Amino acid sequence: MAQRELAKQEEASVERTRSRRHFTPLADIYETEEALVMELEMPGVRKENVDVRVEKGILEVFGVVDDVAEVGEVLVREFESGSYHRVFQVSSDMEVDKITAKMTDGVLILTLPKAETVKTRKIEVKS
Repeated sequence: MAQRELAKQEEASVERTRSRRHFTPLADIYETEEALVMELEMPGVRKENVDVRVEKGILEVFGVVDDVAEVGEVLVREFESGSYHRVFQVSSDMEVDKITAKMTDGVLILTLPKAETVKTRKIEVKS
């Protein structure tokens, strides 16, 4: 059943990105005491063109680069525009309803807070 859901999501993603180049954003993932922090490179994507979704333990990120207006006859084209798509499995140790997203300079920063039950807790020793 989960494979069927992923196949449907991938099919929807392909439909959204048809006739455009599809990129997989590079990601760095860091762990702090409070959360996992994910940084995804998506150059050229504006925050209005980012879609982050979580469903049934699957975190899915989409981003679309706006088409650049032509300013004259194209002699050489080295930049490609397109869309970004990446899927991650999210642990049940994360508070998915508290995930935050911020787009800064082409980098999407996702913060996935840890559940209270998995955070390290210092226990005071009394005499």
